[in-house]
Amino acid sequence: MFLQRDKKTLRLLALVLFSACWIYTALLTLPFTYGMPTINLDGSYGFGSNYFSDAGFRYGSDLIFTYGPLGYLFYPEDIGNHIVIANVIRGAVWALLLVHLVLLYRAGMKGLAKALLFMAAIIPIRIPLFYHFDYYAVTVLIVLIVYSIERPRAVLAPISIVFLTGILALTKFTGYAMALIGVLLLLVVRYDRERKAIHRRDVYLALAVVLALPGAFLLHNPSLVGLFNYVYGSLQISSGYSEAMSTPTGTADVVYETILVTLFAAGVIYATAKRALPVAVAAVLFVLYWMNFKHGFVRGMDHTLLSFLFEIVLAALLIALLRPGSPLTGKYAAAFPLFVTVALLGLSLHWFEVWTKVWWSSALPRQATAELLNWNATRRRIEDETKKSDEFSRLPPAFRNRLENSTAIVFPWELSYARSGHFKLQPLYTMQAYSAYTAYLDRKTAEHIRVDSNRVEYVLFDWQDIDARHPLLDVPATWMALADSYEPVEFGPGKLLLRRRHTPVQHKQRVVQEVPLPIGQWVDVPHTKTDFWARIRIPYTAFGAIRKAAFKADAVYLTLESDNYMARFRVTPAVLSIPFPLTRFPVDVESFVDALQSKPVKDSITRIRLDPESPNHYGQPSLQLLEETLSQITFADH
Repeated sequence: MFLQRDKKTLRLLALVLFSACWIYTALLTLPFTYGMPTINLDGSYGFGSNYFSDAGFRYGSDLIFTYGPLGYLFYPEDIGNHIVIANVIRGAVWALLLVHLVLLYRAGMKGLAKALLFMAAIIPIRIPLFYHFDYYAVTVLIVLIVYSIERPRAVLAPISIVFLTGILALTKFTGYAMALIGVLLLLVVRYDRERKAIHRRDVYLALAVVLALPGAFLLHNPSLVGLFNYVYGSLQISSGYSEAMSTPTGTADVVYETILVTLFAAGVIYATAKRALPVAVAAVLFVLYWMNFKHGFVRGMDHTLLSFLFEIVLAALLIALLRPGSPLTGKYAAAFPLFVTVALLGLSLHWFEVWTKVWWSSALPRQATAELLNWNATRRRIEDETKKSDEFSRLPPAFRNRLENSTAIVFPWELSYARSGHFKLQPLYTMQAYSAYTAYLDRKTAEHIRVDSNRVEYVLFDWQDIDARHPLLDVPATWMALADSYEPVEFGPGKLLLRRRHTPVQHKQRVVQEVPLPIGQWVDVPHTKTDFWARIRIPYTAFGAIRKAAFKADAVYLTLESDNYMARFRVTPAVLSIPFPLTRFPVDVESFVDALQSKPVKDSITRIRLDPESPNHYGQPSLQLLEETLSQITFADH
């Protein structure tokens, strides 16, 4: 009798505890949102992700970017039906999380413990999850995977896993890659726990997940060529990101990450040694951890918080995957708060509200939901902000007159010029020029400019840079396509308007000589009547190549010197294999205009120097000098 009462009391307490945590989690993770109009780099790609999808452009065929056709799920703006579509999808993902937490609770005491564990992981990181939908979706996917391990014959979970994988495939390619590894983890665990047997349902799940990308993409763009371009272009962006966008990591970030890596690795290795975790499962966990680490720490100054937040989820996953009945489960669960605390300390380096009441309150997601429900007032605020942030109205009158009702490209990234609808925006292939991280992406963008020049009347050119890079050295093939197809027609402070040439110009080059370009040493540019172009090859050492693939490549700088000035720019080694003007290098916007008009630029470049931050990671660079053999555009008058 007393024993039965004790069991009823325990079940009641478990229900109360679960219900309280579940309701709190549900309120904190409310996913509903909308995007206010903003400008500059991030605001522009947020606008572009909304604009181009609504305007009928197709990813793979017309453009490629870090975010895919459903990239507007991150920042749904009042363009087309994107706010409705985005919030329906976000709401569905949220519902899947809540439903499967309940299903875990109903799976018994072990399921309850795992549900509480994941809620404890999600609650402290829900604000970053709110703004980073890919991490939100992958976190929900992991909860579904854990439930699928508990209930192998469940029907809703595998269907939901395929749905989430398809959404991630069209939202952000790195999120899709993490989803694939997550599903691989599920299959490995099932294989181990079911006596090394491969079941038909697992084969079907694996096939469905792999086909989720092509299936979802072909609904967006029914083109096999477009599908290939989307997959290959996304891989190019992912591989080039670690070279082009890397920034140094702060010392405090390194300290906290070292602690977290040590704790996680020690936990995995110790559990494997104690046979509480299969070796194959441990290997997949390390791959997931590495993908998360690389994604966050390449851009060390502002993206490390993403690593910190998701490592909490991975730590919870490690505990959930320990073999049933393992004594390590209780020990690891007891150590989990320590891991969370260290991760939050790292997160607080970038998000200072972590230790404030705001961080743990549901006010922010509830407010966003309330604003969506009061849509008329919210839409008025959006319209007011659109007028305030109208970049088109800030253009010189001559620019505005020409652009009105035209079709134009914006270079390199301020796409918000088109937000007020005065002209039709045509995308660069990489949407924003800085995203052409590799020679392939640069050439592909140049190819689209040449093809699109028949219907694009103008190019609105801003002289802007990111990370001390140069607009020409960033995308030399793209820049040359612009010079061949367009000519300057209006000038303003830091910007110019290019008009389509009646006939694109032609030019060909031949290699004159190739000389070594020793790292850190000046190399003279030959002084002749010929205007040289340059192609620089910067090979990696074996260690440098491995470090780039496994982590990131440190910055490389190119210094150019003339008789009257010296300029230093960060460069992306992969794209410097494409020729760029050297002798008459346009160091600023005025020089650029002179070059396009075949006028003498300020000074001839007399020598150059290559300065990598980590010189030991590179082999012997070489400099190829080229001259024009056929040219209808020159970079100086002689």
